[in-house]
Amino acid sequence: MVGNLQVCEQKVKGTYYLMPALAVATISRARRRDPQACALALALLFAGSASAQFSGLAPTDDGSQLYFVTRVRLASELAQHLPATTAIYRIRAGAIERLTDPPPAGVGSPQQLQGNPQVSGDGRVFSYTEYLQCIGGSSCITRPSTSHSLLSVAGQPDGAPLAGEAQISRNGRFVFNALLFPGFSFPPQANIRELHDLETGTTVQVPVRPASGQQAVTSDGRVLGFDPQSGALILWSPQGARSLSTSEQPATAIVDDAATWVVYETASTPSDGVHLRALELGSGRDVLLARSGSALNASIANDGNLVAYVAVPGVAQVAQVFTIHPDGTGNTQLTSFPQAVDTAVIAGLGGVVFAVTGSRLVQIDTHSGAVQELIGRTPVCVPGFLALMPGSILPIRGSGLTDSTAVAPVPLPSELDGVRVLADGVPLPLLTISPWEVWFQVPFELAPRAAITVALEHSSVFEGCPATQVAVVPRFPYFFDSGSLIAGHQDFSGLVGVGSPAQPGEIIHAYAVGLGAVAPAMTTGIPAPLDRLFPLADPFECHVGYDQDGQPLEVTFAGLAPGLIGIYQVDIRMPGAAPDTGWLFVNCGTPGSATERHGGLLPVGPAQL
Repeated sequence: MVGNLQVCEQKVKGTYYLMPALAVATISRARRRDPQACALALALLFAGSASAQFSGLAPTDDGSQLYFVTRVRLASELAQHLPATTAIYRIRAGAIERLTDPPPAGVGSPQQLQGNPQVSGDGRVFSYTEYLQCIGGSSCITRPSTSHSLLSVAGQPDGAPLAGEAQISRNGRFVFNALLFPGFSFPPQANIRELHDLETGTTVQVPVRPASGQQAVTSDGRVLGFDPQSGALILWSPQGARSLSTSEQPATAIVDDAATWVVYETASTPSDGVHLRALELGSGRDVLLARSGSALNASIANDGNLVAYVAVPGVAQVAQVFTIHPDGTGNTQLTSFPQAVDTAVIAGLGGVVFAVTGSRLVQIDTHSGAVQELIGRTPVCVPGFLALMPGSILPIRGSGLTDSTAVAPVPLPSELDGVRVLADGVPLPLLTISPWEVWFQVPFELAPRAAITVALEHSSVFEGCPATQVAVVPRFPYFFDSGSLIAGHQDFSGLVGVGSPAQPGEIIHAYAVGLGAVAPAMTTGIPAPLDRLFPLADPFECHVGYDQDGQPLEVTFAGLAPGLIGIYQVDIRMPGAAPDTGWLFVNCGTPGSATERHGGLLPVGPAQL
């Protein structure tokens, strides 16, 4: 079988890597002499998630202050061991400070979160919302989801918490808060919608629900909202209400501070996506501004002269910031970032737009398009390993890990597109990088030790990817699996799966990391040769079952996978008879060791369709 493996591997050309985000190895894409041979796809079911590290952007009118929400902490705060829940921060005069104490993570009770920062145009009035989120179980009855907003004026707490989410007029005089309950809430609760005049100290009840979570209240106390019964868009004030006629049904809407323009988004449809439109209140004209497949995240300057929104410019491109006048003129693509813009907001005077892209926070001049980075790329990560095993490839996973996606040349470099992974300060060879995963190889020559510090190098003042300390161990087997072992058929015709199970007596090819030293020794950073085998230097065995007492399985080869970097291949002969259940648990590792073992389930026998 080893001979067949060599023949198969010699039929493929190209560079060989195992990339979890790609789900297949390069060998499955390489040119082959025999179209029936070597179709093995080494599917490594690891995935990263992408999410913005910063959200809820709320600037003052001149852009000199910006409030935002984040779960990550300033590097200078790590010693405080703060909970990894949301908190509100502010950038002012280039300095970043935390304004709220992050609540503890909810365990066995509704989870507490902080968000929805709101600020007046001069920065004097500020509010944020505390959310109590029901997470299931009896707590949803005794402590249902709810929220309240806390208000401060000139840096001092002002009054009792307001029910629900609040938003502040640009002049800081009016605060509109709303807490809306679903019709099936238990016990039944009445919706709360209030407008507070901080100058007179009066509060009035508002009959409309807010048209959006921001820019729905003006400096003269008018509220843009939807009629709860008809769904009509209404501009309401204590002196009267005006029903607004729009060309399409709004899903959300905002109003400029002078109440000259209402900008609204429609609900998404499969055929036409979302429309962004502007309604001029004086003339009644309704202008189509943009179309998009998703929400356009629009905001408007105080005087109504400029709208900012987020949209994808074209096919195979990512979302960028655009500005446009509400009459439909002057549509301008303001940014051309390599990574998508997650959110953006225009400051009240219209001179700057703040945006989050590639896990960084930036400020863009609306006149020149000049970009200033306020917070650099901020990775949030979880190491995909419990120890370092010399020779093996290992991942760091998360979001915002890099600015680009790249595959390293051979021999592997210690830096790729400016990215480095350090072990006690020494850069490790890199295989692949992406915003969601970084794969590195542990050098074969790295000696075992009790502790080593592994870190993804970055320059952000926030630290969501702290260095982790692990041991370097000679062997720590891990077979690539998702509950089931990832393995190829004997003839490399495809993956073993429920629709194509292993057959009794077949030799399957399983792939793993952490199997230890090989003889002869292998060079770090290059693929294992195709014309020479590198078997394990130390004994290795496989059994049926979850311990070492099960039926022994014949291992015809265990060593480095030819043509691959940092990956081991274990060729295992299946028992002569299929198990009654149709599944076999394969358990491999060091003889006599209960810890240096790992495995997974394999379907064996007829197809389980």
